[in-house]
Amino acid sequence: MDEAGTLAALKSRRREVVQPNIARHDGRIIKLMGDGVLVEFASAVEAVECAVRLQEDMHAANASVPAEHQIVLRVGINLGDVIVEGGDLYGDGVNIAARIQAVCAPGEIWISSNVLEHTEHKIPFAFENLGQHTLKNIAQPVGIFRVLTDAKPDSSHLSVRVSQSLPSVAVLPFTNMTGDKKHDIIGDAISENVINDLSRFHDLVVIARQSTLAYKGTVARIQEVSRELGARYLVEGSVQKASGGLRVTAKLVDGPTGQNLWTERYDRKADDIFLAMDEVTETIVTTLAAGYGGRIRKAWEKRSEGTAHRNLTAFDYFVKGLEHQERFNKEDNAKARAFFAKAIELDPGYGKVLAKMAWSYLLEAAYGWSDAPAESWANALKFASLAVERDSDEAWSHWALAGHYRFHLQFDRALAEYDKAIELNPNDADVLADLGFCLALTGQPRSGVERVRKAMRLNPHCPDWYVEVLAFALFSNRQYDEAIATMSRMRGPITVLGHLCLAASYAAIGSAEDARNEVDRILELDPSATVDRWTSPENVPYKTPEQRQHFRDLLQAAGLPIESAQR
Repeated sequence: MDEAGTLAALKSRRREVVQPNIARHDGRIIKLMGDGVLVEFASAVEAVECAVRLQEDMHAANASVPAEHQIVLRVGINLGDVIVEGGDLYGDGVNIAARIQAVCAPGEIWISSNVLEHTEHKIPFAFENLGQHTLKNIAQPVGIFRVLTDAKPDSSHLSVRVSQSLPSVAVLPFTNMTGDKKHDIIGDAISENVINDLSRFHDLVVIARQSTLAYKGTVARIQEVSRELGARYLVEGSVQKASGGLRVTAKLVDGPTGQNLWTERYDRKADDIFLAMDEVTETIVTTLAAGYGGRIRKAWEKRSEGTAHRNLTAFDYFVKGLEHQERFNKEDNAKARAFFAKAIELDPGYGKVLAKMAWSYLLEAAYGWSDAPAESWANALKFASLAVERDSDEAWSHWALAGHYRFHLQFDRALAEYDKAIELNPNDADVLADLGFCLALTGQPRSGVERVRKAMRLNPHCPDWYVEVLAFALFSNRQYDEAIATMSRMRGPITVLGHLCLAASYAAIGSAEDARNEVDRILELDPSATVDRWTSPENVPYKTPEQRQHFRDLLQAAGLPIESAQR
């Protein structure tokens, strides 16, 4: 709005606030980058204290300035090795600080866990544990803490607090009960892998491993550990000898009450212990954190039940929206969108919510629920693009964009976005299931079936839409009997697409009466349904004309009208 005025204000703040504070704490300005600055300190304590004073002075300077003209800084701090070249600094030590700054909230100070290790008990501030974050172009998740300038540390223990707007979980070191010290590494590896993989789910706050390691080999009350770590839920487990191999036990516990929420036992042969560890880790993670039906999500929802006048957070609105959207009908889709809108209002950068808002428009356009389809398609692209722009490290952001490309027959771009989503979170069953549907549409139905079945293994409490996309992939692979049998696993109402799949499958095996019954169900749900409409790219976007014609021929054989004028 005021480029010249902003530049003048920026220069003034650098001169009057930034540079004096850096000099006072023995910092060294490496370079200025537009509205940013890279600073090196010899001491982590000095770096954090400088950042606190800097934000305090910036806040004071903004006090008399209208909100739309205020300059607000984000500060990210990391401790690590750097490469000095030509007066500049390079390396992961710098890159991590830059990435932390990028995800930091305006006006706040976020630090990496290794900075915390060198500053705890040395500065008069407390910290909020924001869990492990997967940062762009950084290989390993980074534990991040927010500096709480208005809170004092607890002298008895590292004072960390966790925002209760998201479920927080701590994975304690798994206990080695084999009596053989060499098996310590197995429990340590499983707990570390579970932490890293849970951190990929952005709707969980995962306590950093450095914080949980303090409890290795100790006996402590669950409630105390929960309070000290600031974690609502705790995962604990053990490694024991079993006949011919090892037994790994894992359980999820509600921290404040100590109530056992879930327990599972895994028996694995010792022939390939590394493969066994990977299998156990994958099962534990997806059981706890699957997008639909995950144990942590179920416990979190139950926490909210019956709470009078509760203040729903963005996450709660998000979960409510998912409950409605997965019912796949026009009314619930509209209700889901209303909840998503409230979540976005509270947290405009919430990638998963923006992604699901995009899907609400994709679904209404594809299923004929929209009075203005062109507007729905445009809104779908708008929110999918916003999801990627505001949270490119969230798998669901890329999943939403993949959905848009798929419906518009841009399959190469769609598959590239699916690949990005899977790279960000290989254990996201929802993305895998929808990728399976896309592969079936692009002439790779066998691979599609494999992806959906893997998604079902990862999320055994999967929603019905998994069943429908598996049936469709089987139909596309000409496995008609299997497609029909799969649809019998549906727990709730079958959608139009599900009945279309059944009608075509029955027609393919020559069961005319069953095919006609399915057509009747289709017309009950969509009185204007025709072969032309339901084999269009907007509804079933097959990649090749041959695939689409095969579907058309079978629906016509089942008795579905070809054009509305014939009805």
